[in-house]
Amino acid sequence: MMKASLTPMKKSSLALFAAAASHVFLQNSVTAFTNRYASSRNSSIPQIRLQPSNGHHANVVPPQKTSALSALYSTTNPHHQTELEIEMTRHALDITMSAIAAVDPSKAIQSHLHIKDSKIRLLDRSTGEYHFYDLAKYESIFISAFGKAASSMALATAQILVSGQTKDTTTCIRGIVITKDDHASQNQIDELASHNIKLYFAAHPIPDERSIAYSKDLLAELDSLDEKTLVVNCISGGGSALFCAPNEPLDLLHMSTLNQSLLACGMPITDMNVLRKKVELGKGGGLVEVAYPAKCITMVLSDVIGDPLDLIASGPSVKDSSTWSEAWDLVDRYGLSDKIPTEILDILKEGRDNEVTKHHELTMQSNAKSVFDDSKTVLVGNNALAVTAAATEAKRLGYNPVVLGTTIEGEAFDIANMYASIAQEIQLQRTNPALSIFPLAQLPVALIAGGETTVTLTENSGKGGRNQEIGLAAGLKLRACNLRNIVIASVGTDGTDGPTDAAGAIVDGGTIDRVELSNNYTFKGEDALRKHDAYTFFDTLTENAALVKTGATGTNVADVCVILIK
Repeated sequence: MMKASLTPMKKSSLALFAAAASHVFLQNSVTAFTNRYASSRNSSIPQIRLQPSNGHHANVVPPQKTSALSALYSTTNPHHQTELEIEMTRHALDITMSAIAAVDPSKAIQSHLHIKDSKIRLLDRSTGEYHFYDLAKYESIFISAFGKAASSMALATAQILVSGQTKDTTTCIRGIVITKDDHASQNQIDELASHNIKLYFAAHPIPDERSIAYSKDLLAELDSLDEKTLVVNCISGGGSALFCAPNEPLDLLHMSTLNQSLLACGMPITDMNVLRKKVELGKGGGLVEVAYPAKCITMVLSDVIGDPLDLIASGPSVKDSSTWSEAWDLVDRYGLSDKIPTEILDILKEGRDNEVTKHHELTMQSNAKSVFDDSKTVLVGNNALAVTAAATEAKRLGYNPVVLGTTIEGEAFDIANMYASIAQEIQLQRTNPALSIFPLAQLPVALIAGGETTVTLTENSGKGGRNQEIGLAAGLKLRACNLRNIVIASVGTDGTDGPTDAAGAIVDGGTIDRVELSNNYTFKGEDALRKHDAYTFFDTLTENAALVKTGATGTNVADVCVILIK
């Protein structure tokens, strides 16, 4: 994911960033982030003094009164941040952290799963209804969890179930968790083990040997269950790669090649998961089918635009609504016939050809009905929650928030230019009366957007992620238009952006100049964008860093972008 552009700040300033993080993973990573930048110095940048407020934030107190002109433009060194940009950078990070804290997986589980009078109560917010499960009917409960938020979700589930135990309902609890490397703390591992829940680490976004081995172990456990066991599934973003059990005769090489091809072609996650469902066990409702006759309840933390339950982590608990013809059409649309293995193409073609048989379709529908009638899947968190929290925090900080939406998708370059253009239009209200007749919002403005963009890679692509690419493209646009006092931060809520250690990036109108100056103009921003090499470009800047590195946050609800305008 992306890295953020921070202006050099004192340790006291960065404490604001740390205070905004409530999740244990986020808190630890932010502490490291604070220490990393505490030594940053730049005498040409005015100091900003912080005073603690009654809450966990700090109030910004300007060191001295400045003229409107000096507030709008940095007069002596155009690449340096203006005083307003220093403050806005801090605010953008604070807003971003509020968004991530709002989708803490533990809180998401706790607000939907309850036990009262020896009965499990599962809330479905889409209908406002509760679904009840009598613990006395089950001899055991099996917790199945996979995704980037799996450890937190599974632990919260286990704690709730244990707290509801009585002398009359001593149900045995056990389970398996599969999560991404470094996405569980030792305390979580130990406490899960105390509940007889095994935690395994595997690779993401490209599955590895561990992904397949642990996924097959999980399926084998589920296959051994009977109607006396209640299965509680906790599913989050990243589950498609972490829970990977290919159909015969496919193996790890086939799946790795498929995932690499899907990631490189610019295909949105919804389309990726249509293809994955057709070539893997466990996906497209397969997990529920394997567990039958055990009853399944599933809680989902969504990282997919629109929250389609049949596509999040490739819908392991929901009947597959896609067709083989749709999957084959995706191969044609994205030109994948010469990029993915022949064995996968054969499976897709055979499925497409068999699909025309009406008897086959009716048989599949009949079989699926008997299995899915006893299964319930509910959404417990999504991008909209994060975006709403971001807008709320922006308002608290004095901005007029505007939510652009939670379904933003498309090429990162195009989306970045759109964000910068909207920001430019809003800022021009200050000097152009015609634009102030029907303003989008009154300055100062905070534009908040959620979703997930894509980057179409080439053979010579460098290192980066979609959020870092947004930062790079937006930074170039701000510089080209000579726009200052606009700060754009785009981050992945899971703390990772692409195959990097950055969550995203944060930029202003002088960021690109600062980076180019730091590398003695040997690496230009335009070249980095052309090569999709945002990480390498931004990583050369040690002071006023543009990369945001939070570490694993323990959650995942796609991306959040914050655009502040003054």
